[in-house]
Order: sequence, then C-alpha cells, then structure tokens
Amino acid sequence: GLLTVRKVQSDSLREVSFFASGGTALDVVMKDSIAYVASELSGLWVLDVSDASRPRALSNIQNGGYAARVAVADSVVYVLNTTYRASDTTRGLWAISVSNLSHPNVLSHHVGIVRVTPAVQTNAIARLGTLFFISQNGGSYNDSTLEIVDVSNPSSPNQVSVVQGAYSPFDVAVKDSI
Repeated sequence: GLLTVRKVQSDSLREVSFFASGGTALDVVMKDSIAYVASELSGLWVLDVSDASRPRALSNIQNGGYAARVAVADSVVYVLNTTYRASDTTRGLWAISVSNLSHPNVLSHHVGIVRVTPAVQTNAIARLGTLFFISQNGGSYNDSTLEIVDVSNPSSPNQVSVVQGAYSPFDVAVKDSI
C-alpha cells in the first residue's frame, strides 16, 4: 500500500494516511498530485493524493503480472513487470496511456530480457529521454543483463542494445554523458 506521512519536527514524522493497494508497493512515482504505485500482483494504481489525508483511487490496471517498477513520461506510465512463476507471460515493460486518469489504456507490452529466474529478482529501471535502461540480476546463473529500449513511439518499443556480464546489478542509473 501507500503510506503518506507529514514531517512534524526536524527529526520526526507522523502518519497521515494509508491506502491499501492489495499488495506491497514496490515502487512509487509522483507527478503533480498523482501517485503511480507499482503494487505486485495488484498491478498499477493511479491515486489522487492532492489531499494527503485521503488518497483517492482513480484507476487500477491489473495486467496479470507482478508490477515491480514504475516510471512516468508525459501522459504515459511505464510499468516493469518481473516474473513470479515460470509460466508468466506478463513480464517486461508495459506502456500505459494515462491521458485519462480514470481510464488508462495499454499501449504496448515489450517482453525483452525480463526472464524467469530461480527466485523473484526485481528488475531495475531508469529513463533518459526516450530510452529506458532495464537491468536484471542473473542470480546464481551469473548472466546479468542490461537492456536499452527506445520508447519514442510508446505503442511500439524498440530494443536498442543488450549487454550481458558477470555482475549483479540491483539498481540502475543513467547520466546524460560520461
């Protein structure tokens, strides 16, 4: 769920509200007064938090997968589903139009590198312009992967590059130049 808190003093916080999403909120992104919550099997929640004491659900998209990460670009929300069972076909990057917050619309689903691993390994995601950088920890297989996906057309994501290596990324960050 989503917990909202208020700073009471310089070293203390107080709970203001809690929105039960039906799952663990693995990632939250704020844009203006809207919270986008990736909440495991409960999917993507779009919440109006303009009144922090009463978060209000605007919509919920359940694509049948394990929503682990979320990113927002203009009126498109990108949800990264990780795997939670071998037969999972919902893994990958989902582009969802939120131009109408009450009625989100799925634009595309890019499976890419996200694959089944021995245990649920949450992928990481970072955005730079129209490029998404998606990492997956290879775990005991020692084949961790970084995928770059171009979403300049959110309805048709395009894989730009894939790098594999013997490293274990748990997060990813990008910078505009090196």
